[in-house]
Amino acid sequence: MNIPTRHASALAAVITSTVFACGGRGASEPRSCDGAAREQLVCEAEFSYDANKAGGGFSVLGTASANASHETTALRALDNSVERYAAASRRLCDEYNKCVLSKERYATESAQLRAQLQRIGSAREDIAKTPAASRGRAIAEAYEKLVVGDDPNGLSLDFTLEAKRPADADYRLVDSGVSLPTGARLAATLSTSKTAYVYFFTKTMGGKTEVVFPNKEIVQKNPLPAGVRLRIPEGTGSFVLDSRDVGTKERLFVVASVTPIDALEASVASGTSAVNESLERVGSGAECTRGLTFKKGEPKAGCVRGRGLRVEANPSRTLTEPGDDMVTATFDYLHTK
Repeated sequence: MNIPTRHASALAAVITSTVFACGGRGASEPRSCDGAAREQLVCEAEFSYDANKAGGGFSVLGTASANASHETTALRALDNSVERYAAASRRLCDEYNKCVLSKERYATESAQLRAQLQRIGSAREDIAKTPAASRGRAIAEAYEKLVVGDDPNGLSLDFTLEAKRPADADYRLVDSGVSLPTGARLAATLSTSKTAYVYFFTKTMGGKTEVVFPNKEIVQKNPLPAGVRLRIPEGTGSFVLDSRDVGTKERLFVVASVTPIDALEASVASGTSAVNESLERVGSGAECTRGLTFKKGEPKAGCVRGRGLRVEANPSRTLTEPGDDMVTATFDYLHTK
């Protein structure tokens, strides 16, 4: 998809020309604030999002990726972010005109908003300049910086799995869908953008959730620190595939949340399985396998899915969807002899 030049620069032009204009035609008479005259700003001119929409906004950019539904969600969230900051700028202006804010506080807060809006404009142009076929990375980077980063509950999860087969001298990075023999050792490496509660779990055929991590035998405990790449289990520890259920496909869920998930915490504490309605969006337990608990069964196509936005250019990375506070990654493998 070729993006016209006027579309690519529309948002930046709107931001630089109309955000935080100090006064202008149509301004009201000065108001007395604490005995001092205050020139009134024209709040309608502070930010014109309609002009940005005429230029196309983020959503017009589109994508040629196989991950298009996720990227469309990200683009819409970026547009919503622009609208949110536009509303904030108008509210800030109104409070300034009504003497709710001092000149100093207005100057500080308006500068912060201006900087954020300029970042959005730059991101819009960067995405527009990227060929549609490889636009996924630029969209993901903008979404993570401008939407997830500004959301108090926003979170990103980087998760990879390494395996050491009986014949291997060391661990090797493996992709979802790999075949792993009995005796293979598994270890995860992960990091989160914020302090987070992380769980590895499987699901029984009856829909119950069984937690693999946290585990009293594993040193790491929730919450895990932000920005620290951790190996789980720590040191030379590992999860081992035993001889049960050879020939079955298994699935591991990895969940990260900014708040504890009560049912999973209870399962960890009691050593029993748990049912958690808030995890229903992660996947239906009925007719699905139990992952690392090695119970027999073939995962039914489409019976489970990850929760969050997967970054196509970096498959190990998952980001929260707008307004969500939880991400889920899944890892499938075939258990062989």
